[in-house]
Amino acid sequence: MTIYEAIKIVLSETKNGLTATEIYSEIINRSLYTFGAKNPINVVNSQIRRRCVGLSFPTAHRIKTFKIVDYR
Repeated sequence: MTIYEAIKIVLSETKNGLTATEIYSEIINRSLYTFGAKNPINVVNSQIRRRCVGLSFPTAHRIKTFKIVDYR
């Protein structure tokens, strides 16, 4: 399973949005992915941003899956 797939699973099972920290915690609690990065929350955040509606930058994914609903 990829980080992106783990994020999709976590978000698909919640009615309200989650922060990158909350998503990371759920991924770890459910053993969906094992991170090797020094700062895995940044990895989760970057994977979300790459596929976020309204965000466009050179490394962004062309297919958008997520959207920002609120900044916490």
